[in-house]
Amino acid sequence: MEALIREIAALSRSLSDGEKLSITARLSSYFGKTVGLSPEELAVLKRHELEIIRDTVNGLVLTRDTVPDLSRHILGNPEADSPCKVSFGHIAQYSIPKDNTRPDPAVFSKGLLKRLGICSIFFDVDDTLYSQFDLTCAALRASLQLPEDFPFRDAYRRIGYYSGKLSAEGDLLQASPQGEQAARMRVERFILGLAEFGVQISSEQGAAIQQEYTRLQGEMHISEGAGELLASLTETGMVVGIITNGNEEHQRSKLRTLGLSRYVPEERTIISSSVGFTKPDPRIFQLANVRTGTKAHNSLYIGDSWSKDIVGACEAGWHAVWFNPLQAAPGEGNKPAAVVSTYAELRELLGV
Repeated sequence: MEALIREIAALSRSLSDGEKLSITARLSSYFGKTVGLSPEELAVLKRHELEIIRDTVNGLVLTRDTVPDLSRHILGNPEADSPCKVSFGHIAQYSIPKDNTRPDPAVFSKGLLKRLGICSIFFDVDDTLYSQFDLTCAALRASLQLPEDFPFRDAYRRIGYYSGKLSAEGDLLQASPQGEQAARMRVERFILGLAEFGVQISSEQGAAIQQEYTRLQGEMHISEGAGELLASLTETGMVVGIITNGNEEHQRSKLRTLGLSRYVPEERTIISSSVGFTKPDPRIFQLANVRTGTKAHNSLYIGDSWSKDIVGACEAGWHAVWFNPLQAAPGEGNKPAAVVSTYAELRELLGV
């Protein structure tokens, strides 16, 4: 742990005061407690927390050193007071981020659909219409002897991180899950993600977790309250649809298991691999408008991923509601109309 603390301290010395303020604010929001970068403040943290901090700080340093000043090279503004660079995957000024999740008072009350003039609502699938988190936790518990206080939520985020990272590196984002390379990625994500929390597993154990996860997927159910809400929206004449990233075969299999065809017709189900656009690309949202004859300013998207769902919908000119049952930290640059964590809250918000 001492070597890890020294590594973080060395990386932190290359940051400006503004960068340190920004990164500690984001880390504090992520962990739900105050996080500092001094050796004394780092010494009270757990190993997996230190590893996340090291990777985050290192990522900022590498990005800052390799990405040109965007205000000069893209915005054409060499006199900008505050240079803008890529930080945490977003274009943002180095400052303590505002609470972008706080909705405007005008739209937080009941009846959001009527208030915003919404005519069409599209939903994300994974961790929105069903809980991928619950499936992952169940697979981990069935396959490993983990302590009761194991940080499942943090581990799930890191497993998801490696899933996305390895998929991008292997160009697997739209690939069939039956491929050999995709199968290796699904095992490796568990090995790498769990290792950050001191849980060392073999390839065989990783494959066993994935096998149990796949079995559970065949038995999964739509989230509590989601079916009732979809039915109510359909009954009101609302255009209801789905926009999801992933391989078409794999995603359609999930939709069949969840029984979503009773609420959403196939022509309103947009899957990234079949259309050539992936969230957060605004074009996938624009395509939904074209297919349904709706307008962006009358459309609402509901999803759990800030970087894909909230950013993509807002960039397309849609309204967005952040479905955040896992209490993730907000991103930057966009503001959802509201934040909810259950379908009961969502139904009350929408006013149906």
